[in-house]
Amino acid sequence: MPNTNTDDLLGLLVPSQFHPHTPLAAAIGAAGGAVRAADPSTLVLIDTDWRPRAFAVPKVSSLSDASGQFTAPVDAELAALWHETAIAFGLPSTRESAPLSAGAAAALQALTPRHDLPAVMVGGPTASPSLLNEFGQALRTCASDLGRRIV
Repeated sequence: MPNTNTDDLLGLLVPSQFHPHTPLAAAIGAAGGAVRAADPSTLVLIDTDWRPRAFAVPKVSSLSDASGQFTAPVDAELAALWHETAIAFGLPSTRESAPLSAGAAAALQALTPRHDLPAVMVGGPTASPSLLNEFGQALRTCASDLGRRIV
């Protein structure tokens, strides 16, 4: 298993199965506690297995993994506004359908405080840090405009 920096949640990769009582399981437990404490109205998930040519948000009503074992509703209003705002910011953005990877489904199962918590999955192209920051700013604008608490 590669060395995981548990202080950096963006760098935390969750395999589809992990054993209890390991450092990774402990990190996931701590992250899940932080998510529950934040009491978000929407989770935003960057699935590193989904590599579209532009930033992409789902055009589906629910996210599910290929096995159908995990399903989460999509915050369709936030996804649509995020796409429109990204375009208004001059960023490449598309609406696409993509299944959750096994790792993304495992992360959502471990991190979601409720099984009905809406999520927005984002696919990110290989991009410069400044472009990634601009896309994040578009999300902040959307969340603020809609009054959403997002994690």
